[in-house]
Amino acid sequence: MGVSTRRAGRGFAAFAARSRRAFSLLELIVVLAIVAILGAIAAPRYSFAVQRYRLEMAAQRVAADINLARSVARAKGSTATISFATSSSTYAIAGISSTDRAGETFGVDLGREPFGVTIQSVDFAGTNTLTIKGFGVPTSGGTVRLTRGSLSTVVVVSSGTGEVSIQ
Repeated sequence: MGVSTRRAGRGFAAFAARSRRAFSLLELIVVLAIVAILGAIAAPRYSFAVQRYRLEMAAQRVAADINLARSVARAKGSTATISFATSSSTYAIAGISSTDRAGETFGVDLGREPFGVTIQSVDFAGTNTLTIKGFGVPTSGGTVRLTRGSLSTVVVVSSGTGEVSIQ
């Protein structure tokens, strides 16, 4: 009789283990609560990281385009001019054709996606225009301040060398 009881006990335990393959409602609620808490913690950090990334990419774009204008000025042996418009958060490089619109001047709108930043201020010897001489050196150094939300960064052009840095 002891042997058959053990077999019955093992059989029931094996049956119970096989039949319970789903999660209970309480377990699902606990897991969902944990996921919601982690999401609430991560969402603001993610939003801040995206803003910072877009601002950095816009600054790198401005720096790359200034270097492009320097290269064109050197290659042509003539002056290159970049005009910044703080009211529309755009800039244009005179003498370079647009890569996607035939017959138009090369221009960038930093206020639109993927950047979505604002040109807060521009100062090249009191003007919004950066002029680069034929040897790739600007007539004066200066800064371009970009903002997105509460973040800001500055693109600096050295007056002596024309080198561009982001601060």
